[in-house]
Formats: sequence, structure tokens, C-alpha cells
Amino acid sequence: MGPTFLRAATPADYGLYVRFQAELGVEDPPLPSERWEKECVPGTAFLVAEGVDAAYAFWDWAPTGNPGAGPAEEIYVRHLVVEAHLRGRGLGRCLMVSLARRFREQGALRWRLNVLRTNRSAVLLYESMGLRPHYSTAVMRLLGLWPECSPCPRLRGCGPTSLPTRTTPTWSAGSASFPGRFPGPGGARACA
Repeated sequence: MGPTFLRAATPADYGLYVRFQAELGVEDPPLPSERWEKECVPGTAFLVAEGVDAAYAFWDWAPTGNPGAGPAEEIYVRHLVVEAHLRGRGLGRCLMVSLARRFREQGALRWRLNVLRTNRSAVLLYESMGLRPHYSTAVMRLLGLWPECSPCPRLRGCGPTSLPTRTTPTWSAGSASFPGRFPGPGGARACA
């Protein structure tokens, strides 16, 4: 594998975002381009390997829970995807190492992410990077129209007890500390 590097997203990368969003295997449609550009481009990067955009990550700063307390110290990685035909080549690890370096430079002390428990290769990668299970959740999706079923007084409808839902088990790896968890400058030569 040739040299790899992490590059920041630009508004022109919307098509790449849409392609990688599909690789996530989630039901959520891609954001409209204007919203993606405004809300996501600053926290999006692509890992370039063998001359192609081989992996994608999207993150933001985790809320501190204390309004006005200053910048958060924790990054929440929302998306992390390697192109399907390029998996198994160490690009996920390279992406994680590159992100860790970037996050440290931005002042983050910890990071967290969610992963489907059934995504065994991702779980093993995250554990090898020092992340540990923090809690387990079930994602519940409303299968009806929200305004018609809302308990909110101005949107009264059928109420939450009769809403059909579907659950997806997830595993949250959280609060892995950066210091001592990642290779130094010589530890990941293929990752820039």
C-alpha cells in the first residue's frame, strides 16, 4: 500500500459523502447538500490511499452538559467508513490513528463512538485502539409520522404508547483517553 493521508472535506465532496453514507448501511437518507456543507464539512475528512478516497469520517465535539463551560474535551465520531472493496488492508486503523492525531492537535482528551455489536471487525479495531464498551443501547425508530403521533400538546395525536418501533442494538465505546493509546510519529509510517 502506498502512502496515505487525511484530507479535509470541501463542499465539492458532497457526492463522496453520499456514497459513503450508503456504505454505512443505515436507513437515514443523506443530508441535503446545503445542510451537509454548513453542518458537516468542518468535521469531515477523507483518507486518501492509493490515490483514491478510501475512507470517510465525520465527527463533532461532544456536548459538555455545562452551557458556557467552554470547549468540550471529547470528540464524538459519528461516521467512520472504509470503502467495502478496500477493507482488510489496515485503512481503518490508519484512519483512526490519523484522526487521533488531529483530535489531539485540536485539544481533545477523549473520544467516543457507537458501533453495531454485530460489526465484529470494527469492534475489534476499536478495542485494539484502546476504546472499551461504555454502555449498550437500542436505537428505536418511529415508523409513523411524528406530528400525528406526538405527545407534544401542539402536535397531539395518537401518543407514544401506540407508536410502532424497530430497534437496533448498538454498543457505545466511550471515553478512551488519547495519551498512551496511539503510536508515536514512527509507529504508523503509512499514515500521515
